[in-house]
Amino acid sequence: MYWDDPTLNYIIQLTTFVGVIVTVVTLFYLLYQLKLSESMHRFEAYKTILEFGEEYRDARLKLEAMTPEQRNSVIIREPPVTKDEIEWYQLARRLDMLGILRLYGVVPVKLLMHFYSRPLITVWTSLNKSINEIRDKRGQRGHMNSFEMLAIEASNHRRIYHEDEKDNFIPTQEQSIRYEKWRNLHRTLRKEKETGSFWSLPKILKKEIGCLWSLSKILKKE
Repeated sequence: MYWDDPTLNYIIQLTTFVGVIVTVVTLFYLLYQLKLSESMHRFEAYKTILEFGEEYRDARLKLEAMTPEQRNSVIIREPPVTKDEIEWYQLARRLDMLGILRLYGVVPVKLLMHFYSRPLITVWTSLNKSINEIRDKRGQRGHMNSFEMLAIEASNHRRIYHEDEKDNFIPTQEQSIRYEKWRNLHRTLRKEKETGSFWSLPKILKKEIGCLWSLSKILKKE
């Protein structure tokens, strides 16, 4: 058969080798570009998150200045009526959005806890009564659930790293059960995200190289 021609056989092997090299270089370049792009997007996302709640910073500070007894008496009607009610409700919505970002793995929990753990506890302990009343009124138990779960995460964090503080709260057993379900959902979403991320490229690279070398062996036998 014409495949026995040493020159042609050499050309086939050389072409296959070049194809492997091109594939390796291309995929590693793509890996680098994706990594660079992800780093840039991550920086912008972190910057946005750190600025996320600052619009309602004065409303948060007003709650922090209250005594625990005063916080327990805070009321938000639906719809909110006073300026304070409107700002506190919008602040709670912002923190709920942060909780959703945390749920989907957009931002690391350490970053959130470093910047937001105390505000989360302060705002939740101040507004949880009103939020639960709104839930009952709407028949919507999931209303601002991610805010509540993030506040529980903040509580766990501060019990470890700020155990001397007295303004923490201890989640109920029912809250702890819902928090574990929320964490399990986070883990599931994270796995789905990692499956489609740039970290899967090395597997694609390995498979591609294997296919090319298999092709080289087949051609060599012909």
